[in-house]
Amino acid sequence: MRDILHFVQVPSAFGDSGSSDDEHLENMIRDINALYAKGAISKEDYEAEKAKVLSEWLAQSIRYIGGKKAARKALEDFLWPPKMTRDGCRCKLPFEFDVWQLKNRTVTYHRCTDIEIPGSGWCAVDPNAGSDPDCGTKSTDPRANVGPDGYGWTHWDYCLHQPKPKRLRTWKRRVVTEMGCTCKLPFEYKSRRGRKGSVYRLHTCTQIAGQVGKDWCATVGSCGRRGTPRSRRGRGRDWTHWDYCVGEPAGYLAASGVGR
Repeated sequence: MRDILHFVQVPSAFGDSGSSDDEHLENMIRDINALYAKGAISKEDYEAEKAKVLSEWLAQSIRYIGGKKAARKALEDFLWPPKMTRDGCRCKLPFEFDVWQLKNRTVTYHRCTDIEIPGSGWCAVDPNAGSDPDCGTKSTDPRANVGPDGYGWTHWDYCLHQPKPKRLRTWKRRVVTEMGCTCKLPFEYKSRRGRKGSVYRLHTCTQIAGQVGKDWCATVGSCGRRGTPRSRRGRGRDWTHWDYCVGEPAGYLAASGVGR
């Protein structure tokens, strides 16, 4: 059996026939497939010999790329393409940021966020990616540094796409508001437009009847602002107070790890 397989072993040097390394390895795979198809080798030998060739092929590719570290980076970029920004910077994901609306709680963001810049998704810039260490806009946050007490990033930039609002699938998830209240989700709101108006059952923060560009929700109990966004004397069907939402993404800002 070893005599039959001898000619398909990976050679120690390539290029003897003018073919490329890849062509040699492709030919070996074809030879192994042909031997197995003719019944000349068992399934176990077929799998073992094919694994040897594929292993050598992978090792060869890693050498060409520049070693294990470079190969792993290339594979990660292929499987999980890096998120780029408007200025061509590369997002540092995940990244940390202190949210002042949450009393400077440190929140870890795994994608672009519009925290503190409603309607404009942004991310921290990876300081170890690209040839320009100053890509993006330098942050004025005192913790935006790479020191032991810093975030690990110094610059930020706008993302190419605004993150989509996250629909909350359960009322049990807590959404924090500017005044530290908890959103009452779902909640009903009656619009006065038209003769009869419309009743909306809302499972997320909303901009209906509120200030343009700011999301709000009905709140639990008497926490927040009395009435509705339109009137202090107004009230919902089963709520009396409301407040503006904070967190992420896209204005809904349900910060991870808060209230869970």
